[in-house]
Amino acid sequence: MPTSLPISSMSIYACRDTLAAGLVTRFSGLHPSDTPAVHRAAMPRGVDVKSLESTPAIVTPLRSPSLDEIHNLAITRAWASGAWDITLSLTSPLDDSAIMMVVAGKDYDLAPGLRDALISAGQKGRLALWLWRPIHRGSPTRGLAHAAKDRTLQPDGSRAGEPPEGLKRPIWSWRGSRQWTIRLGQWSETHRPATAAQRRYLAVLLSQRRDATPIPALLSFARASEWIDTLKGDSA
Repeated sequence: MPTSLPISSMSIYACRDTLAAGLVTRFSGLHPSDTPAVHRAAMPRGVDVKSLESTPAIVTPLRSPSLDEIHNLAITRAWASGAWDITLSLTSPLDDSAIMMVVAGKDYDLAPGLRDALISAGQKGRLALWLWRPIHRGSPTRGLAHAAKDRTLQPDGSRAGEPPEGLKRPIWSWRGSRQWTIRLGQWSETHRPATAAQRRYLAVLLSQRRDATPIPALLSFARASEWIDTLKGDSA
């Protein structure tokens, strides 16, 4: 298994009805898979298929008594891998235009029955997907982009300890499409963006001074605080 290759992304697919679930690890920088294509005509109505574009696609079957446990597992893995956030998507029933990945090449042989369970879930609109992009063992470019802004990262891009308690929980009874993005990273003081309240206050202070200076789109929390203090001092 070429574990020295950078990890592109990791995801967990799970059926809300059967709780069949699989962890999929994708590696980047590889040649297209030579796995035989799966034809649309062979699939049930309303389900489209595409295989992973890279090989190997390492698929690990997961067995869990509840979606909450799978959710906690995904959060824990994403946290440890240094991912900035994790996205959870719940599908609505699929129609003819829907596209869903239900095949991960020959490696699904490692998880007997998982492929069929995912296809069945796609037909019923009962598929849940967690997706995250790790910093630890991920793309070096991604690591450089996040190293300074995220104060929770260790030098190797991983995180120590357990994820914070009380991370937003999904509503499993939801019947339509729904998506949550749960942020795991924490801004460093240097890179923390200005808040909406700071921007509104700056706009008021500049308006009072009849100052037409635009508020930059990329304004840090620290710079906004300094600017507010300066404007308040000038008007004192």
